[in-house]
Amino acid sequence: TDGNNDQWVSYKAYLTASATATPTLSDITLQYVVNAPPQFDTSFNTTGVTATQNSDGTVTIQYQIRDPDTTTGTTTPNAVTPGFEYSTNGGTDYSSITSSYLASTDLQNKTVGESSYTLYSATWSPKPQLGSSTYVTNAKIRVTLNDNEAANNTANASTANFTLDTTNPTSPSVAITTNNNAAAPGSVTLTLSASDNSSLQMKAGLNSDLSDATWETYSTSKTLTLATDPDTVYAQFKDAYGNTSSTASAVTPETPTGMMI
Repeated sequence: TDGNNDQWVSYKAYLTASATATPTLSDITLQYVVNAPPQFDTSFNTTGVTATQNSDGTVTIQYQIRDPDTTTGTTTPNAVTPGFEYSTNGGTDYSSITSSYLASTDLQNKTVGESSYTLYSATWSPKPQLGSSTYVTNAKIRVTLNDNEAANNTANASTANFTLDTTNPTSPSVAITTNNNAAAPGSVTLTLSASDNSSLQMKAGLNSDLSDATWETYSTSKTLTLATDPDTVYAQFKDAYGNTSSTASAVTPETPTGMMI
């Protein structure tokens, strides 16, 4: 029972039937499996698995693996099948990452060696799966390897805690605080503001879709040149993980005309 030179197995069968039937056991099949589970390279980030959220919001998962008896496998020799789970509470609970939120090849079999480790990566899109309300600093990813043999066939390892952010910047605003030149096209000074848990970028422009603007480092002040009188200015904000705010806008007051004394 300790897996060390065990030689015997015993079993007991319980047969039940109605009062008028006689149960019969006609066959027993015992499958004997000699198999070593897949392995993670613990010299690779301690557990063999890493995860980092990127600036576009995706999470890159890397794992370094081998299977010490893969060439003698009978189901998927020289390959293992990976699976992925996420935790938002430091590993207390895990939920499956399904194929809809992974790159197309991430769940396919991965070729492995017996002695050397091979590094693989997967890409998870957490926001479509979790929505726009997750911000934790103790997220984890757990990777499970399956060599698909009949027993002793799986191994898993988890990442260290990392920051997972799917929340959009809040309270976006833009206001026209200084009209430097009353006649269009004139310049105005904007006051901008938004809140988030990470560093911000912004873009401000005169087109409602902000096609005339590019992302730049967040600042509470920016100067724009107006095109018409009156005109509308627009602003949007993005955090370090690619989450974007709604678009804020402000309208310049129309310059009075026909004044008389």
